[in-house]
Amino acid sequence: MPRRCEAGDDGAFDEEGLARGAARSPRERPARAHPAALAGQVRPLHRVGGARDGHTAVPRHADALLRAVDRLEHPRPRRGPVRFGGSRFHGADPRAVAAGVVRRPPDPAGAEPSGRPRPCADRAGPAARRAEPGRHGVPRPRGGGAPDGHLGPDRRHRDEGHAPHRASQRPRTTRRRRRAAGDAVTAAAVRAAVAAVHDPELRRPLGELDMVRDVSVDDAGVAHVGVALTIVGCPAADRIEREVRAAALTVANVTAVELELGVMSPAERAALTEKLRGGRPARQIPFGPESLTRVIVVTSGKGGVGKSTLTANLATALAAQGLQVGLVDADVHGFSIPALLGLGGAETPPPQPTRIDGLMIPPVAHGVRTISIGMFLGADGHAPGAVAWRGPMLHRTVTQFLADVWFGDIDVLLIDMPPGTGDVAISVGQLLPHAEVVVVTTPQTAAADIAVRSGLVARQTGQRVLGVIENMAPLTLPDGTRLDLFGEGGGQQVADALSNDAPVPLLGSVPLSPQLRSDADEGRPVVVAHPDDAAARAIVEVARAIAGTRRPLLGRTLPVRVR
Repeated sequence: MPRRCEAGDDGAFDEEGLARGAARSPRERPARAHPAALAGQVRPLHRVGGARDGHTAVPRHADALLRAVDRLEHPRPRRGPVRFGGSRFHGADPRAVAAGVVRRPPDPAGAEPSGRPRPCADRAGPAARRAEPGRHGVPRPRGGGAPDGHLGPDRRHRDEGHAPHRASQRPRTTRRRRRAAGDAVTAAAVRAAVAAVHDPELRRPLGELDMVRDVSVDDAGVAHVGVALTIVGCPAADRIEREVRAAALTVANVTAVELELGVMSPAERAALTEKLRGGRPARQIPFGPESLTRVIVVTSGKGGVGKSTLTANLATALAAQGLQVGLVDADVHGFSIPALLGLGGAETPPPQPTRIDGLMIPPVAHGVRTISIGMFLGADGHAPGAVAWRGPMLHRTVTQFLADVWFGDIDVLLIDMPPGTGDVAISVGQLLPHAEVVVVTTPQTAAADIAVRSGLVARQTGQRVLGVIENMAPLTLPDGTRLDLFGEGGGQQVADALSNDAPVPLLGSVPLSPQLRSDADEGRPVVVAHPDDAAARAIVEVARAIAGTRRPLLGRTLPVRVR
């Protein structure tokens, strides 16, 4: 270690002592001299000199010291340029070590043969300590000093053909890369949030339906999102736009959303319909014996027993229990399901299904996907007209409702049948021989006798009678008395008559209810509008009884394919 020199009053220094320490051979001189040791040799300079503009000023009469310092090693600089007697030079110059603001590389591998510091060589670990201001006798820079590690041009390096190391360029490049990586991560988060939004008609995420287009996030935090709708004039466009904006704004660092709504191309729509069918050919009924969807046919022997009202409320009650429910209004001549569910009214026609190529997406009311012939009548704003069709047209209509309407992955499909045992009953029995039948009757004996016939015809087509529902049962008045307007016991009579081959239970008795009638006229299911009503409670119990009965899966082929 070179010995420390002391300054006198006249500013003279021991030049020979410094020269002896600097003239040692590399093997004799310590390989890792700490900056504090070098700074200790010239610490008196800080007492006789001054500081201005963040640089160290050294009197010109210290020429002997400058000649000795010229022979010292030059590690990488720590602070700004050092000015000796008014001459400015780069901090990597040998004389910069005298200010104690630079240090040697922590390892010989930290420097290149040319002497230029290797990038990040000053980050070799805890042993590579910098000379810090306030320590090792190094003064703190004042004024507009250069930033850490950013010094002026090195004339000696330029003369040797080496470009000076510019440490400030690496942080800027790193910041740009980090900002680009952060934008990519934010864009990916926005895409994931938008892809999770469900299409209100198809009931599937937008990402699964390939409806999400380009997603990017600019430096201002504005998310640019593109979404392709299924058709022009999509009825769910406003809802999709609101939910996409809300989902994108949930991502951190997103301040605004610019949404661009487009339309799928014909090829994209064809691919979408193929995906929705699940590889099933067009115009093929998906509710076959291998389907996991329960098909329940609600029938009656005669009209006016409240079959359609019970069917609409049963579908709503099953949906309220968490099941995915579809409803087909097969009563072509006397359709009433859209009005009972609030889809349209006396002055407004019901909404039409959305057509995507060969598929029809049914409207949804109270969580129930519904299709009816009444949705195709009165589209011009006039009142729906009457339907006068014979057997072939009725069969074709029922087939189209079952094959071309996309209900999705539903748990239960309810079919509201017309009264009696006519063409529609025969067509449904042929198309869905594995369906289950629920017979609706009133307590009246005449209605019960006719209801038995509908159950017998269902058995002839291979369908199974699930149970009997007695509607318009006796009403309990506020004073506790019972009003049996249509008699009593007709439901149990039908159940007993149909239990010859297999037991048929009485699923429930729904009492007369003025509230049930008024809610039906207003297009509101009583199980939703007035769940405390006696009729509503009875219907909910019937829905629970139906949901509690499961079809056995033993011996059935499940729709599972190996890819």
